[in-house]
Amino acid sequence: MDSVRASATVSGRGLTSRPGKRAETIDHWIKVAEKCRGLQNLSSTSAIVAALSSVDIRQLSLTWALVKRDPPFQQLIRLTDPASGFGACRSVLGKTEGACVPFVGMYLTDLVHHNDRFEDILGGGPPAMMSAATPSFTSPGHFAMSPPPMTAPNASFSPMVSAHGVGRGGPPTAGGLSKFPPLKSAISQPQPPPPVPSEGPRLVNWIKRMYVANTIDNILAFQARTYDITEDTHLYAAIESRLAIAAGKDQGSFWLRSQEVRQAEIAHADIRRGLEQAGF
Repeated sequence: MDSVRASATVSGRGLTSRPGKRAETIDHWIKVAEKCRGLQNLSSTSAIVAALSSVDIRQLSLTWALVKRDPPFQQLIRLTDPASGFGACRSVLGKTEGACVPFVGMYLTDLVHHNDRFEDILGGGPPAMMSAATPSFTSPGHFAMSPPPMTAPNASFSPMVSAHGVGRGGPPTAGGLSKFPPLKSAISQPQPPPPVPSEGPRLVNWIKRMYVANTIDNILAFQARTYDITEDTHLYAAIESRLAIAAGKDQGSFWLRSQEVRQAEIAHADIRRGLEQAGF
C-alpha cells in the first residue's frame, strides 16, 4: 500500500458528516496500522500513518479530540520519524526476526543522501579543481615533489684533453680529464616548470558504489523471509478495488471537503462554548 492511495482512502472514509463517525473511522485505521506493525509490515504502517497525518485529516481538531487511540498513534509516528536518520525504524529493523516488509522510504532517503554526498566520477577537470583527497600522479603537487629531469651536458664541456692536459670544461685532474661540467652548466640553471596536464584522470568513485550496494543489499535481505499467510483472493480484490476508486478521485476534492468539515467544527465549537457560558 503506497501513501498516496492510502491517503485517498483514509480521507474518503474519514471526511464524513458526523464527528463521532469520523473519530471511529480514524480509530479503525489506527488499529489497522497497529496490526500491520504487529506483522512487521512497516511499509503499510508508514503509509497509513502518513495518510492520517495529512493536512486533510490532521486539521480536524474536534474529530481528533474524540479519537480514543491517539497515544498508540503517536508511537507509530515516532516509528517512521525521519529524525536521527530514521533511528527508531533502524532500531526496529535491527531486531526484526522472521518475515518483514521494511519501510522503503528510509532506504530511498539513504540513496538520495549517497547521491548528494558522493560524486560518480572523481577528477576529469583541471587539476586545481580536483579534490585534495583524490590521488593524482599528474597533479602539480606530484610534479613539485619529483626530482628535476636530467639535462644534457653543456656544449662547452668535452672530455677531450687540451694540450696542457686540462679539459676545457673544468679543473685539471690526475689523469688529465675533467670530472666536472663548467660552472655555468645547464644543471645549475633554473629549470622551467614541468608541463601541467589540462585535465586530471577520471576515476570511478568506488566508495559511492559501495554505499549504494550496501543499501540495496539491506533491502533485498528481507525478500528471503516470507509470510506463512494464505492469500484471501476475495478480500484482496475488495481492498484493491477500494484503493483504485479512492486513487481515481480528484485529490483537490478531499482538501475542499476537509475545509468544509473544519469550518463546521469551528462553528460547532463556538455554539458549544456559548452554551457553556450561558450555563447549559
